Amino acid sequence: MAEKNLPMREMMVEIEERMRQMNYGEASIYAYWQCWRNLLQYAEGKGEAHFSVKLGEDFLLEKCHVDVYTLNEKPDMPEWKIRAFKRPIYVLAEYQSSGTIVRKNRMHRTEIPERFRAAAEHYAAACYGRYNGERTVSSRLYILKRFLLFLDQINVNTLIEINGVHISEFTKTMIGWAQRTIGSNLATLRHFFRFLYLERYHPKDLSLSVPRVNCGRTVKLPKIWTPNEVEKILTAVDRGTSAGKRDYA
Repeated sequence: MAEKNLPMREMMVEIEERMRQMNYGEASIYAYWQCWRNLLQYAEGKGEAHFSVKLGEDFLLEKCHVDVYTLNEKPDMPEWKIRAFKRPIYVLAEYQSSGTIVRKNRMHRTEIPERFRAAAEHYAAACYGRYNGERTVSSRLYILKRFLLFLDQINVNTLIEINGVHISEFTKTMIGWAQRTIGSNLATLRHFFRFLYLERYHPKDLSLSVPRVNCGRTVKLPKIWTPNEVEKILTAVDRGTSAGKRDYA
């Protein structure tokens, strides 16, 4: 899916419409707009009309005193207040890069799309069969559910349609997350894609297309793929189909 290149205010209006479709409450939408209005004012002072991850990070640091790449951004600020600053910015980055929003705090109430459910249950059984503990399996399924809901939003209907481009777009939704969380999500994706390949749900081993991120404390999620990572993603695209040719282009 192509990145959204709308002016920032237009993108915010689109996101609000999507949030209403996802049954966000009025109080939540109001809180998002409080942050966004401040961001718009900040961007105007910088002469910027379009959102970028750097603009969002600079806004958080300069106006909210929140550094997204430190473990303890502001010791004297409660965690809920830090989240109130960060989440509206992350949603902008997520929507701009993928055109989707995944409602993290309602994930436990959301079902895996039916067309993916049998494979997810098979994957869970395979994890238990390898003597993974309840906590490990639950964590993997939570991450997997987020990925499958992402596929549902971008109209991927079967597992065999998944390609490196989808992996790349999903990875972009993690911009700004804690490094260890990013590493855990990518590790689960690799594990799941290996399962899909071994169990013949997918003809390619897409685990090779998942980028590896050093989870050290000072490492950021790369905003620019290395040539090697780009090559892996492009190699995973099946150019034998019309959709594959489109994604490769």
